[in-house]
Amino acid sequence: MNRRPPLCIFACLLTITAFIIPISSSGCGPFIQESYLAGRSPYHQFFRSRMAIRRLIADMSDLIPEVPPMVDGVSTEEAEKRDFGEAVERFLSHLSAEEKADLIAAYLNGIRDGEPLPELPEALAEFRLYRLGVKEMRERNDVIPPSWKKLLELPPESRHYRTTGA
Repeated sequence: MNRRPPLCIFACLLTITAFIIPISSSGCGPFIQESYLAGRSPYHQFFRSRMAIRRLIADMSDLIPEVPPMVDGVSTEEAEKRDFGEAVERFLSHLSAEEKADLIAAYLNGIRDGEPLPELPEALAEFRLYRLGVKEMRERNDVIPPSWKKLLELPPESRHYRTTGA
């Protein structure tokens, strides 16, 4: 009996099945994840957006204006005092220390006691518009106060503190 034909047939079938059955192998090319080949990213959107926000903050940190940090639990009056005091120091540096203290005290009395606000320079218009908006909101709270609309229309370099509340 001749055993050669069955062995030859077996070898041919083995060779043919090796090319028919798909097998993933590294080969010589670079490794590419299947999700990229399917047009999807292997990473979740959540992680990409958080990383993008961190990168944006790091890249734009020199353009973000520095505002005095607020500690959790600070009262509204204390926050307003810090913001207004910092704005007076920043925009009205030509005033004497006494004049600055008087202006800050008059502003805070106007907030606390409901007295009329002192005459504020144009550099501090955002505080005047914000306080007028608060007063308008108390009178009628079903519409956006016109003063807050004016506040938001100010150029960005003129409003650093009160825009968040408006």
